[in-house]
Amino acid sequence: LFTSVEHAGSSTDGQWLATVEWRDNGATAAEQRIKFWQYSPQNFSFKLISCVEQPHSSRITSLSFQPQPQSNRSPSGQDAMDVSGENSEDSRLTAPLCLSTSVDGKFKLWSLASVRTTQAVHYVWRCWSSGEFRRQPASCSAFSSDGSLMA
Repeated sequence: LFTSVEHAGSSTDGQWLATVEWRDNGATAAEQRIKFWQYSPQNFSFKLISCVEQPHSSRITSLSFQPQPQSNRSPSGQDAMDVSGENSEDSRLTAPLCLSTSVDGKFKLWSLASVRTTQAVHYVWRCWSSGEFRRQPASCSAFSSDGSLMA
């Protein structure tokens, strides 16, 4: 049984990759997931950070990352991420965002957050917000070039 990657998107800095996987054998319930990967310059490969099972109630139609503003970059060119996990406006302005849309008419914004345990801090992607427009299927997604608007 094969799993197909139906959509993929990357952040403008190349640090993040998101993939949408779909599998349906016709005998059991269809499976869909979004996987978020972080680039590792030491290994020249991507490492799986989060896997979200059944992220929408219907098939996903698009996936796109919000462009990171130049003001969020450090002098080395790396993004200066604040992923404190707090629900503050400041952390949402600097943490990367990913937008997914679905046949169910919903769009979802996914945000990077940190989770503190007794041993370490781990990063996860979680649904930060969702919405819909007139109960119409959402077939594509995009951000403005400065990342301030989504469509």
